[in-house]
Amino acid sequence: MKFRYILIMFFCGFIFAQTGGSSGGTTAKHIGMANAYTASINGVDAVNLNPANLALPSKYSVEFITIFPLPNIRVNTGSGVFNIDEVNYFFGPSGEVDKDGNSIGKKLTQADKQRLSDLFKNGDLINAEFSLNLFAIKIGLNEKLGSFGFSINDRMAAHGKMSADFIDLLLNGNDFGQIYNFNNFEMESYYLREFSLSYGRNILTLKHSFVRKIYAGITAKIIQGYSYARLDKSDITFETTNQGDYILTSNIKTLSAITPNAGIEYDFDNGPKSESDFSLFPQAAGAGFGFNFAVTAEFNDALIASIVLSDVGSVNWDKGAVAYEMNGSKLIDDLTNNDSLDSLKDIFDFKGKYINGFDSDLPTALHMGAEYRLDKAFGINGKKKLLLTLDYHQGFNNVPGNSTTPRFVLGCEWEALGWLYLRTGFSVGGLYGFQWSSGLGIDTGTIELNFATQTLNNFFAGNSANYIGFAFDSKWKF
Repeated sequence: MKFRYILIMFFCGFIFAQTGGSSGGTTAKHIGMANAYTASINGVDAVNLNPANLALPSKYSVEFITIFPLPNIRVNTGSGVFNIDEVNYFFGPSGEVDKDGNSIGKKLTQADKQRLSDLFKNGDLINAEFSLNLFAIKIGLNEKLGSFGFSINDRMAAHGKMSADFIDLLLNGNDFGQIYNFNNFEMESYYLREFSLSYGRNILTLKHSFVRKIYAGITAKIIQGYSYARLDKSDITFETTNQGDYILTSNIKTLSAITPNAGIEYDFDNGPKSESDFSLFPQAAGAGFGFNFAVTAEFNDALIASIVLSDVGSVNWDKGAVAYEMNGSKLIDDLTNNDSLDSLKDIFDFKGKYINGFDSDLPTALHMGAEYRLDKAFGINGKKKLLLTLDYHQGFNNVPGNSTTPRFVLGCEWEALGWLYLRTGFSVGGLYGFQWSSGLGIDTGTIELNFATQTLNNFFAGNSANYIGFAFDSKWKF
């Protein structure tokens, strides 16, 4: 296989476009509060995120989301390794020119090389998330019958990480007796469409108790997979023996599947060639199921708390699934020998084939949160809403959009006017580290518009920013 196919598989999800997981985007309203949503989300927004909150009391019986007047879009992307300043510093011109007036490349000092190597050790090369809510509806019946919701969401995420040993070899060369192991390359991307059906209701009402009401909900998801790729195995070693010989070993495997509408051609496939055929409803390359489970406790008019287990499930990629492998080992005793160098092609040559299929996990995560209404507890801000919300998010795997590093979030929403809401929040941990978020909402009663940036701190950072994130959406309420 030619290496370009790996890159095609990796970026197909990104170019095609509600991300889940512990770090994924939610709604523009809650992204403005740094994704502190677990207890505070309600109405149609709760369909795919906290189904228990569908049953919370609301003056609106029906809410729905369409692509009009604003599509529900969320984006968060960037690199934990590079920002613009660092790219210019390491790869930009030195400012010197040769005798012919051509720019001279920068020569890195040993301190520069160490700094660049540390960047790859401490950060991901890329994290990218994009999501689009195509349609959603919430119908509230009554406290006894509960509330129902349905949504269609497109979600994409990509993650990549370079081997720090590989960068070290490129920067510093090889020493005698040194073994470089490039086994920590990471690459995974996906593009999924979810069809979610949710139900929530009050399951317990208590008198003379610390907890007043308990709500429970469940979301069942039918998932169509349109694109997926991952580096399933990466074990490359490069050794320089004490005798000056070189030993190269490779053991690499990639797995991928992509909709036939993409028109991907494989070098091993001698069958009829397909052409690219863009469609809003492409043929699926995989299918799966997922579930969300949620419980919300109402303590009083001011305090509620929720716990949600999200994205329990997997996707089976069995339509046009492809595996590429590269295996072999070679001893080279003379780098000037062309025959020895030519024989490396047999080692570092990807060989592909169709396979029966493979599975990928959803970004399973635990979310716990509490919302405290200051306006109801202390009469602050009159009758206008003023709330604080605190969240804890814990991923159970490291698939794109998720992280086993816990994330803590503090968010705030202030009803500045009867129709204008201002939001902000801070988060630490997870995929992105510290983030300061901000947003605003315009609520006319029937139509609600929301705008947010997940990375306000990076806006002020200028060229030293690593990530950019924003969201906007709209919904109708009746």
